[in-house]
This record gives sequence, structure tokens and C-alpha cells, in this order.
Amino acid sequence: MLPALAILLVVSVATAIPHCPAKDRRSPVFFAHEVSCTRYYECSNGIPYLMRCPAGLHFNQKLRTCDYPNHAGCIFYASEDIEEPSEQDSVPIQ
Repeated sequence: MLPALAILLVVSVATAIPHCPAKDRRSPVFFAHEVSCTRYYECSNGIPYLMRCPAGLHFNQKLRTCDYPNHAGCIFYASEDIEEPSEQDSVPIQ
């Protein structure tokens, strides 16, 4: 049962990666991360880049920006949400 659950989780997360517009718009396109309050995606020319909010902030899906946790309204709490940001700011998702 456990391996089936792990596969289901991987498939669920993999399908949740945002579909970015092929061309950039006037305003940047942002999507909330599927399980982390401190991460989000920023689209650039059809590619979603995984980003991280500054320490102590969560991504506010309504405002499409990093915000104080009590304003962001995020309900996911991944273990990385309590860690300090790493040296790497963005990672393209392929």
C-alpha cells in the first residue's frame, strides 16, 4: 500500500506544476507552489522557474507576491517552510 501512495503523491505533484504562457506578458505570471508556502513559480517564455520567498514570508496567491504569513492565507506547511533560504534563488522546472 505504501509504494502505491508514494507513486500517487509523485504523480499528483508532477501534474501540479503550472502551465506557463508561451510568450511573456506585460506583467509577470506567478503560480503558488503545490505544497510549500515559501515557494512559488515565476513564468518566463513558457518555462516555470521555482522561486523562494525571503525568510519569514509566504507566497500570497491572491496578491501574487510574498507576504507576511498571517496575510498570505497559505494552508500548506512543508518542512522547508521553516528553514532558511538556500544560496540558489531560482531553478527552472523542465
